[in-house]
Amino acid sequence: MKPEIGSPNDSTDDDSSDFDQVEHVGPPTNGSAKPLTCEVKEYEERRNLKGEKVLKEVVAKVEVDEKKDGKEYVMKSYKSYGSDGVLESSRLEIYSPHIQEALREVIKEYPGVSFCGDLLILHGTLKCVFHYRKEIESYRQTVQDRIAKLHIHLLLRFMEKNFKTEIRSYEANVATSPSSPAIEFKDLWMVFLPGESVITGQDEMNQILSLVSTTFVKTNGNTVWMVTGKCFTHNGKDFGYLHKHVNIEPYQGTKTIKSLPILPLRYYGDDAEIDRARRQHIARGKKFCSLKGNHHRFYNGRAYMVNSRIIVDCKTFGDFKPPNRVWLHERKPLWPKDGQDEIDAISTEDLMICDFQIPGFSLFDKKWCFFAIDFLGDVEFNSDAYKQLLLPKNHKELAHALVKNHGSNEFDDLIKGKGKGLVFVLHGAPGVGKTFTAESIADDVRKPLYVINSGELGVTPHEVETHLNSALKLATHWGAIVLIDEADVFLEQRTIHDLTRNCLVSPLDAQRRKELWKLFISRTSSQRLAAWDESVLDDLAKVDINGRQIKNTVRTASTLARSMDTSLGKEHIDIVLATIESFEADLNEDTQDDVGLRE
Repeated sequence: MKPEIGSPNDSTDDDSSDFDQVEHVGPPTNGSAKPLTCEVKEYEERRNLKGEKVLKEVVAKVEVDEKKDGKEYVMKSYKSYGSDGVLESSRLEIYSPHIQEALREVIKEYPGVSFCGDLLILHGTLKCVFHYRKEIESYRQTVQDRIAKLHIHLLLRFMEKNFKTEIRSYEANVATSPSSPAIEFKDLWMVFLPGESVITGQDEMNQILSLVSTTFVKTNGNTVWMVTGKCFTHNGKDFGYLHKHVNIEPYQGTKTIKSLPILPLRYYGDDAEIDRARRQHIARGKKFCSLKGNHHRFYNGRAYMVNSRIIVDCKTFGDFKPPNRVWLHERKPLWPKDGQDEIDAISTEDLMICDFQIPGFSLFDKKWCFFAIDFLGDVEFNSDAYKQLLLPKNHKELAHALVKNHGSNEFDDLIKGKGKGLVFVLHGAPGVGKTFTAESIADDVRKPLYVINSGELGVTPHEVETHLNSALKLATHWGAIVLIDEADVFLEQRTIHDLTRNCLVSPLDAQRRKELWKLFISRTSSQRLAAWDESVLDDLAKVDINGRQIKNTVRTASTLARSMDTSLGKEHIDIVLATIESFEADLNEDTQDDVGLRE
C-alpha cells in the first residue's frame, strides 16, 4: 500500500479519547501473563556523576528498575544521551500485537525496520509511522476491535508528539502550499518516502530512481542529506539494481522542493508533465536494455564532446576501468515466457528507472567513458564509398570478399587455432587511398573500424606487442577491422643480407607443390578433390611458391568463391595468384630502389 503525503489526521473516534484512562486494554504479550497497559512508557539513559549509565523514567525523573515496575506496556520508548547531553540513540519497543499487525499490513517493508518477530523495535525516529500515518489511520478505521483501535491511535498520537515542531512546519510550507511547496533543510526526510519514484539531473541527463533511503551524514565537514536511490542496469551479463547517491547541501530557511537536486517525482510538475516524464524514461529504458552486450553505435553528445562512432560494451569497460566497473547491488533474474524477448520480461517500473548512461569505447578518441542513452543513434554507413573506391577490380573484390566472410571460413588448417587471422598490407605513396580503402570496405560490410596510429603502440618491442595484442583482442571481441596507420615504421628495411639469407631456403619441387595443392584443396569442406583435373593440379604445381603461400592461396580463393556463391575453381585461385604476383613485383621494385639508393 502506497501512502499519500499530506497533513496529519487529527480525527478520532469517540472510544479513543479516553485511552490514557484505560488500564487493561489488550491481551498479554507472548510469554507474559500480565495484561498490557495502554501507555507509552518513556525512559532516558544518562550518565551519573560517576560516569555510569542509569535509566530514568521521563515523567518521574528518578532512577528506575524496569523489572520492579510490575506492569507491561503497549510500547516502551528509550533515549540514550552522551555525557555532553546530546542524544546518541533512541528506540521504540512495540509489544502490542494490534500495532504490530497494523504496521505489517500497511507498511510491509521499510529501510532499517524488521516487522517480523514477537517484539517490533523501531530504531531512531518514527519516520515510517509519519510517512504512512494516513494509511495507518485508514486501517484503524476499518478494524472492529475497540482495543486495537486504541492501541493504533496511541501510536499515532505518540508520533505526532515526537514530531510536533516538524509537522507544524510541514503543514505550513508543504501541505497547504500545493502550487509551490517548500521545506526546511532539517525536515527534508518528510517528503522522501522510501520506495517512491524520485528524479534527479537536468534535461536528457536526468534520471528517475526508486528511493531507497534518506540519511543524515557528515561529508567534507558538512552535515548533508544523502538521498540513495536505485536504478535498473546491467553489467554486460546480468540485469539488476545499482545504488546511486545524491547529496543535498545545507541551506537556510525554506527551499522549494522543485529546486532540490533530487526530488520526489510527484513534485516534478503537473500530472501531464509527470506522465510525460514517465513515458520518456520508459522509452529510454527499453533502448538501454536493448544495448546489453556490445554494439556499434554513433554518439553525438557531451561525454568528452564525443561526436563519433563508439562501441557500447559494459563488460569489457569493467576490465579496462576496474574502479568504474558496474557493480550490481542486487541481481534480478528475468524469466521470459516462451517466445518472449528478454526485454519484454522487464517490468514497466524497472524500465522507468533504467540508468541514463552506458559505458563504452570511443573509436575516434580511443577513450573508455560513459555515454548518455539519449545521444546514442544508429551508425549511418556510407555504402557509396566502396563504389567510389578506385582499385583494380580483382583486388577490390578479393579484399571485400575476405573481409565480409572472415570468421565464417570453412577452410581448416592443419593445426587447430591457426590460420584464422586476416592481414592486409596496403602499400603505396601518401594520398593514394590506403586509409580510404579500409574505411570504405568497413562501411560496406557494416563492421566497426578501429584505427590505431603507430605512435599509440609504443616504441619498445614489448610495448608494441602488449598494445597490439590488446587492440587485436578488442577488435576480435567487437568484430571490428583494425587499421594500423603508418605501420611502415615497424617494418624492418630489407638488406642485401636478407636477400642472401632468403636464397638459402630450399625450394619445393613441382611434385611436392602438387601434393600440397591436393592437401589444402581437400581441406575445403565445400570442395571435393576428385572434381579437380590432374592437368589443372600440374599447372598449379608449376607456380614457384612455398607451402605457406599455397595454404593461404587456397584459403583466400575459397573465401572468394563463397562470396560469389559458387564452388572453388581454378579461376578463383588464379585471381589470388595474380594478386600475389602483383604484390611481389611491387615489393621487389621498392627493394631494388632502396638498395640502389644505399649504393
